Amino acid sequence: MIREINKKKYILENRKPYAPETAAYLREIWLSEWIYSSNKLDGCNLSLDETLMILKGRCIMDKTIEDHMTVRSHEEAIGFIEKMAGEKNNLFEKEADRIHSFLSADHSSGFRQNNPVVQSIHHIPAHFKEISILMEKLFTWYYSKAQDMNCILRGILLHNKLIEIYPYETDNEKTARALLNYELLRGGFPPIDFRMPNKTYHQLVSKYVAKQETTEFYELLSNILHSRLELFLRLTAMR
Repeated sequence: MIREINKKKYILENRKPYAPETAAYLREIWLSEWIYSSNKLDGCNLSLDETLMILKGRCIMDKTIEDHMTVRSHEEAIGFIEKMAGEKNNLFEKEADRIHSFLSADHSSGFRQNNPVVQSIHHIPAHFKEISILMEKLFTWYYSKAQDMNCILRGILLHNKLIEIYPYETDNEKTARALLNYELLRGGFPPIDFRMPNKTYHQLVSKYVAKQETTEFYELLSNILHSRLELFLRLTAMR
């Protein structure tokens, strides 16, 4: 699968630069689908069309301020991620914290000061006093081992390891998904959407925190990325 993915990426890259309207259309697709699917996994009931309307500046009267803000905060975070990826910047803890701050409804920062039980993945994270050490170990791994991996596997492991630590009071999974897509963008791929049942998503993360298992997650995301590349190849061939 990875050979096919890289082949399609190569073809897509060689069609650049896209016409401005094509580039804008492709970005509209992945931006709205990323935000919609990530928010849906967190229980947000906005549809894809409603998400796109908010991104275009519309106000949806029967939706809450919180619904509108979760789209806007995601948009801010993704703008920051795009800038980082465009400059080929590596990720450090302060950047992860900044992304989380964008995604947090109250723009909170800092590590959690409690010891939650994450029921959705049957996981008890480490004591909050250990978070700083664990985050340091995460980024030591990121620079000592992860850079030799392909960006799909690196993104999945970064996603899973962050959720395993559960460093923030809120929005840990949303932040982890953003970091996964950052790795894809930095690797020259379009970001993916996360349109899968909540149960499937949480089972995949649970398998990692229980057994360090990533095979099914890797296969699923590879298929999602492959489909995304197929779509973009069709769209760029038509324009």
